[in-house]
Formats: sequence, structure tokens, C-alpha cells
Amino acid sequence: MFTFIIIADKKFVLSDALAALNKVGRIEYETPNRIVVRNNESKDWLAFELNQDIKNDYESDELEKIIKFIPEPVFALVEGRIEEINMADNFIVRLESKPNIMIDNNHGLIVDLDSIKHRIQNNEEWLYASS
Repeated sequence: MFTFIIIADKKFVLSDALAALNKVGRIEYETPNRIVVRNNESKDWLAFELNQDIKNDYESDELEKIIKFIPEPVFALVEGRIEEINMADNFIVRLESKPNIMIDNNHGLIVDLDSIKHRIQNNEEWLYASS
């Protein structure tokens, strides 16, 4: 199992994620804010869920840094399972690069989307990296 958080400007909406998710696999809506993507060839899956309560999980100094970069952040939890196909990488590379999108991998790495895309292109670990 993996989890990471997308932190984005309020202009980032479900439709931005949906455009990328549609290219990753078969989409199922579990709730209006939670989309699950499955791959017919494996047991792998990825879920995307808009959830503003995630903001409460950040320490005040972390949130300060985020708000300096993204004044009105929107939070989304991304979780899933990688067995055969890395749906996390597939999703990230398909997200449109826009200003003010950050990724928090829940292991100490909080960087902009393009930094994660660069790591993926260079076959560098990002999902479990501490920095």
C-alpha cells in the first residue's frame, strides 16, 4: 500500500485529476469526492479523494510553508496498491503541470509536482523517499 497527498491551488479541481486518472485505468466513483482506478490486468488500484480535513494533519510550521507557496490549498489523498503496475507514477506523469501543485509523500518529502515528475523520468525513488 502507498499513500501520498496532493496539495494544490483551489483552482485544481476533481476534473484535473479525472483527466489524468482516465488515462491510468478503469474509473469507479465510490463517492462524489473519491475515485478509484483499477487495472484490468492486475490487482493494482489507485484511489483519489478530495479531503480538506487532511489540512489538520499538518504541524503549524509545515502549513505555514505550504500556504506561502499555495495561499488557498486544496488537499487530496491518493492511496493504492502496487503489485505489477506503478499506477502512482502513471498518475503523476499524466497530471498537467500547473503552478502551485505540491506532492507530500508522507515520508518527509514535500515538493512541487515537476520535481516528482523529474524523479520519475530519472527512475529515482519518490514515493518512499525522505528527501
